[in-house]
Amino acid sequence: MLALELCRKMGIATIASPAKPAAQCALCDYLISIPSVVTMHIQEAHLALEHIFCMMVERFYFAPSQSSPLGASAAIEE
Repeated sequence: MLALELCRKMGIATIASPAKPAAQCALCDYLISIPSVVTMHIQEAHLALEHIFCMMVERFYFAPSQSSPLGASAAIEE
């Protein structure tokens, strides 16, 4: 809860994917709800989201420059 409050003060966006609605959700900017009661399906969705978020961060921070010998499309496929 303190981390969410600190993020809010610092202007950092927060994302939550809670199993059940909680008080912390009010402090989050984005809430991702997995519409299932089957634990395995929820975990699979969370794993897919983790990979998507990591890919987005990598592309934003480590995107190849225009002068890359591999080109942008080759780096994305790796």
